[in-house]
Order: sequence, then structure tokens, then C-alpha cells
Amino acid sequence: MKLKNNKLLIIGKKPLPLGGVTIHVQRLTQWLDYLQISYRFYDLKKFKLNTFIKEICQARYAHLHTSSLFLRFIFSIICPLLLTKSIITYHGNLGRYTLIKNYIDYLSIIFSYFPIVLNKRSFDIAYKLNKKTILLSAFISNVNSETPLNDEFLDLIIKLRERCNHIFCTNAYDLAYDKNNQEIYSIGNLIDFFSKYPEWGLIISDPSGNYKKKYIEYISNNIIFLDSPHSFIEVIKKSDCFIRYTTTDGDSLSIHEALEYNVPVIATNVVSRPNGVILVKLNDFEELKRVISLLEYKADKRGNMSKQLPAIIKFYKKIFNYETNYSRP
Repeated sequence: MKLKNNKLLIIGKKPLPLGGVTIHVQRLTQWLDYLQISYRFYDLKKFKLNTFIKEICQARYAHLHTSSLFLRFIFSIICPLLLTKSIITYHGNLGRYTLIKNYIDYLSIIFSYFPIVLNKRSFDIAYKLNKKTILLSAFISNVNSETPLNDEFLDLIIKLRERCNHIFCTNAYDLAYDKNNQEIYSIGNLIDFFSKYPEWGLIISDPSGNYKKKYIEYISNNIIFLDSPHSFIEVIKKSDCFIRYTTTDGDSLSIHEALEYNVPVIATNVVSRPNGVILVKLNDFEELKRVISLLEYKADKRGNMSKQLPAIIKFYKKIFNYETNYSRP
């Protein structure tokens, strides 16, 4: 086996396409650059098996970020064969697939060196399979400045504010369905709900544009789409409340961002959520109406988030220091 020249390999995709996983990977690499931590990045958009194996072979630790359970499984098998320690972040809720797909996902947990999960429910599953399982938040603050919203989107939000008493926002990286063929982000249900209450405005952050194509004929005057890539933080800052009405989830980046900016968050109780989130039952729209009606809207939004060292960076520092200390005679 050749000498491993690279300590850390990050494997994933960066925006575009937009989504929680790709934004997580982008911010992770930005933090590594900011802290001048040496690493290599393998772009899964340019995946070829031979280059994939070559990069893993040269790394001491390889950290995979992907929504593909099959790639997670293959990666977990390849790494031990190449004497590389595998790290896999499971960005979704464990157990959300069908029986066979869940079995494949669980095998990757067993074979991985460090599985990382994002919520307590997933940790309870993974820890039984691999005692090295780690529970870490996926939240990584943006080390760089956010890009302002374009004039078109700003104008849409300003006019929505003039028409409505309060502004809510929700987001979806693309039109997606769960194992029960329900919309993961419940955009259709939220459109139906908000259309009944014209005094409440809803911003749907949809960088793919696919939700707008599907629902444009059904939306009312109090609902707008932002249908091309943009900074969702900038949307949060202009909203009175963020709604995360998902059928399944991991550790939502957007929830942490809203809390950091002191914006109230309403989220379904399908997974454990951070402290401060107002929990509601999925598809109980009477409860959603009641919670919104009783919501205390906050005007004291913070201008900038502090650059706190992400949990994953602390984890890297811990394992690298441990390895260095352990290797000393």
C-alpha cells in the first residue's frame, strides 16, 4: 500500500444543485479553507469509479456526504479494503426507507469507521449497530457573507408584506417524496392551508422551480415563490416565522439559521428538534392554525451570526490529535 499523502478527503457535491447536503458540504469546505486545515475534495458530480477509489486510497480519513444509500454502502465496503478510515454523515432520518433499503443503509453503518447521525432517534438505531456512532448537529454557520436577494425577489417580498399582516417562509431544495409517496416538504398542503388565511403571507423558497411549475395555478395572492437559487438566510431575515413542515428530516440547517436570527420556528415533530422550536403534529392543520394565532412575533432579529466553530470541525481536530498522540513512542 502506498503512503497516504492526504489526511482528510471530503466527498460530496457543492451547490448547484441546492439542498441541505450540498450547502453543508460547501460550508464545511469553506471552514476548512478558513482555518487552513489541509484536505482534498472529491466532487461526486464528476464520479468515476477509478478516480473515486484512487482518492480514497490516498486518504487516511475519507468523509462521505451523500443522499445515496447505495453509494454509502459501497463506500463503507471499499474503505476498509484500502486501509482508509471511513466517516459517513447520514443527513436524513434513519429508518425512512423501505425494509430492503433500510437494511442496506444499516449495513453501511456497521461497516463504517465513524457513522455520524443528526438526531436522537437516528442515534438510537445506529448505536446498536456501531458503537462508534456519533451524534452531531449538521449546522454549519456561513463563514462568508450572504449574497443579497435580487431586486425581483425583494420586490415580491415587499409587496407581500403590504398585503399581509405577517410573513411566513418555508423551503424545499426540490420536489421530493417520501416512502409513502407524500411530499417531504408538504408544500402542497401548506399552499392549501395558507390560501384560506389571506392575512398570513407565505414565501416558498424553491430554487429548483419545480414546485412553482406544479402549483402555480393553485396559489392565492398571499403566496409567492422564489424559484431560482438565492440565499435562504436573507429570506429568513425578512420573515416573521419559519415553518419546517416535513414528513421526515435530519437536522435542518434552516431551523438553526432561523433560531440564530431570533426568528420563531414551527416544525413537525417527526424527528427531534433543537430547543426553542415550536412542535406541531404532521397534517394537523387545526393545531397549526392555533399555534400561528398564538405566536409571539419578534422584532429583534440579529444582523449577523457569530462564527462558531462547527461541531464537525471539532470532531476532526479531536480524531487527528488523538491519532497523533497515539502514534508517539
